[in-house]
Amino acid sequence: MSATVVDQVKMQLLLAFDQPGCPLCRLRRDVEHSYVLSLLGERFSDDASRRRLRSSLGLCHTHAWTLQALERQVNRTGMATGMLYEELTEWVLQVLRAYLAQVPAAGASVAPGGALLPIRLWRRLKCWVTQRENTRRRALPFMQVLLSQLKPQSGCPACEAGVSGERDAIENLVCGLSDAAFRAAYGASDGLCLVHLRSALTAVHSEADACFLVESTLCKLKILTHDLNEFLRKHSWQYHHEPKLAWEQASWIRAIAFMVGEAPSDVAEHTQRVRLQAQLDYRERVTCLESGS
Repeated sequence: MSATVVDQVKMQLLLAFDQPGCPLCRLRRDVEHSYVLSLLGERFSDDASRRRLRSSLGLCHTHAWTLQALERQVNRTGMATGMLYEELTEWVLQVLRAYLAQVPAAGASVAPGGALLPIRLWRRLKCWVTQRENTRRRALPFMQVLLSQLKPQSGCPACEAGVSGERDAIENLVCGLSDAAFRAAYGASDGLCLVHLRSALTAVHSEADACFLVESTLCKLKILTHDLNEFLRKHSWQYHHEPKLAWEQASWIRAIAFMVGEAPSDVAEHTQRVRLQAQLDYRERVTCLESGS
């Protein structure tokens, strides 16, 4: 990476530290979002990008629906998405037509049964089944070609952009740990989820950096487990009268985010809102601890 790109990624990390949740989850999600958004603009008119999207048969489930949602927000017409998926569906149509043109005739359909058949009809049915099986076996090579054509030849480009951006962010995160101000900014953040903690520990340059990441995570995890314990305890009848603090009530959502990463951008708006409030409540919790209240 060039020095300009490195500085840009570090600035993005510092900005992400100020936001709720795992900063690497946020950066990856932002990169993927930017890629999908770019499809509504100039990127879609680029021939190389169109070939790339044909190779992957468009976007994965998550990003295809993200594209649909962004199209409604940005263009309100559906034209960009319609153009992309017109090409893809036309291509699938041609593949299916070519298959039917090559494969041997499948034979007649089986008449419904249920009652015992006379011997003569049974023999005719058995002969028909044998012929159908032979036809199916002859058709299998064509089936394999069809399946290979209907299978994406590459991964979702939005996912790949996210993976690449995530890799750059991890590299810059571990490099930035040598700077005291960067460490302080990371320490004040919500820290990494377990998924990205593993990635960062794999990429660290020294035991000292590894210990810093572990100790920082340990401090936040002690608070989380305490809040989870209180959340569960106060749901017992003998303690239900005790005040239920916001950060305790949100602890179960924070626990999911820590174990598997932040919620994807396409989850229901209500879930995103609850998740954000959970992190804000957590930060209030940390502020109360630091003030001694």
